[in-house]
Amino acid sequence: MIDRRTVRGRDIRPNAALKKRYERKLVDMVEAMHRSVAYWLLAEYKRQLPRVENLMANDASPARNMLSALRAQMRRHRDAIDDKAEAYADWFAKRSNAAATAAAKASISEMFGFTVGMRLTRNVNNVLQSVIAENVSLIRSIPEKYFTEVEGLVMRSVREGRDIAGLTDDLEKRLGIVRRRALDIARDQSNKASASIGRARMQDAGITKAVWRHSGRSKHPRPSHLLADGKVFDLNEGLMIEGKLTFPGQDINCGCTAAPYTERMAARSAGALEAWKAKGNTL
Repeated sequence: MIDRRTVRGRDIRPNAALKKRYERKLVDMVEAMHRSVAYWLLAEYKRQLPRVENLMANDASPARNMLSALRAQMRRHRDAIDDKAEAYADWFAKRSNAAATAAAKASISEMFGFTVGMRLTRNVNNVLQSVIAENVSLIRSIPEKYFTEVEGLVMRSVREGRDIAGLTDDLEKRLGIVRRRALDIARDQSNKASASIGRARMQDAGITKAVWRHSGRSKHPRPSHLLADGKVFDLNEGLMIEGKLTFPGQDINCGCTAAPYTERMAARSAGALEAWKAKGNTL
């Protein structure tokens, strides 16, 4: 039988376990980088400290020496993280695809009333390549920003003739900042990858609309996203929010999700759906 009714599937959410694994990978990477840099830097600063304490206005050699050595360290760590970036991004994209595809398949199959098949389409592959490229770029940006900030700390310490305790405290604070950046990247990219892959899977299944679902987990939710909860939007266009067309998970740190939706005839069995399609109908 074919029943005329509105049908909405379950929203396609990011995989929490995958997000945690990605967070751990990125945090381990930045902590290893920081430990190596801090160990070398503090030893070098201690070695240069007598010259720093007796620094004359016309003698900038301690600063020059430390800056040159620090930049050599930066190149070494940047190259190492460049190598990891490709592998981590590829790992993340493949597992995001597996998780989002499983969630989309379950939601759409439940909505249709029978199991739908899913394969790697050009649409999905384009999304995966975009996920890989964006994550490679973000991972590579971590050491660039970190070393720029560390350079500033070192130059300020030399200029002010500070003792090693002050530099140690500053480096620990910098570790907290770079760790939070790694966590932000993992969380934001988990949301974006799940949303983008889920949207591509819905489109490939012939679904053209979805329902915006607010996550409800943020302590400080965007009012516009909260108001968008339950609204139907076109999967090709997005929902108009604050003057622009937006998809769930697209804005930075947006945890909103989408649920597949159709106002067309819904089939209660595969046979009924096929008979309906034979008449020229599409989902």
